[in-house]
Amino acid sequence: MMAGEEVLAGFDAAISRDSGSVDPERCIRVAQALVDKGNALIDLNRYDEAIACFEGVVAEYAQAEEAELRECAARALRRKAHALIKLGRRDEAIVVHMKLASTIERPVVRLHATWRSDWPSGSAVPLSNGELSMMRGLA
Repeated sequence: MMAGEEVLAGFDAAISRDSGSVDPERCIRVAQALVDKGNALIDLNRYDEAIACFEGVVAEYAQAEEAELRECAARALRRKAHALIKLGRRDEAIVVHMKLASTIERPVVRLHATWRSDWPSGSAVPLSNGELSMMRGLA
């Protein structure tokens, strides 16, 4: 088995182990494994298969209660758009980006922080530009 195939087999094992669970931690592992598998498929130039992985994450977890699952779905949409661009399907990629940008249900907010050497050890300080990204729950 080639190295790429071994990596994919590892993702498949992780997905099948926790697939179908209602436990949030297991669902998060499945969603992340699907996104990672899609990324590995992109690395192997297997864009259609990658798109299928990303679509599975969006279909299953875009409306989840858990913010981490909605974040995985948002990452999956971004990576789906990337794969579409690689296939030369720019119009479809734009639609995917618009879907991501226009979704407004259940906001997920994450403050990005940076480490500064002039602050006490272990302190995180918000970025000077007030960087705050807001992703919206996915439709």
